[in-house]
Amino acid sequence: MLRVLRAIGWLLLGLVGLAAITALAARVMDGPIGPFPGGPLVAGDLVSGPDPDWSFAAAIPTIEIEVNAANPRSRTVWVLVDQGELFVPAGLASRKTWPSQAVADGRVVVRVADKRYERQASRVTDPVRLDALRSALGRKYGMTPSQGGSDDTWFFRLAPRPTT
Repeated sequence: MLRVLRAIGWLLLGLVGLAAITALAARVMDGPIGPFPGGPLVAGDLVSGPDPDWSFAAAIPTIEIEVNAANPRSRTVWVLVDQGELFVPAGLASRKTWPSQAVADGRVVVRVADKRYERQASRVTDPVRLDALRSALGRKYGMTPSQGGSDDTWFFRLAPRPTT
């Protein structure tokens, strides 16, 4: 019995070590690795200017977003297209770092279908628009969205960056 427990302990230690190595490696990689945040998004053509026709992104389950221009980190996020505009939700937003960083400095880069887009993230606060986005989230991802703004899901509109 002691051998089995020891073997299980070594196996668990190995899995924890592998997860730690993956998390550290992801920080210097081009983009996130699974649930681990990655470094800056560098691969893919950089597209700037006005919004493209985002209809192609409606069927894509996830995209990558880079936040915090001073110390760029990227994550994999869900994506919504509503009325031709691109949005990303952030579930449990008050418990995560990236949504607050996006509010503080809205400059983000998203990678969609192997292309990078410089965007300006702005948190959606309009209750009518929030209800529409929650419904869209529920339809796309099979969730039962909370109505009325009582949940901790923030939505960000990703618009073209203003010209300086």
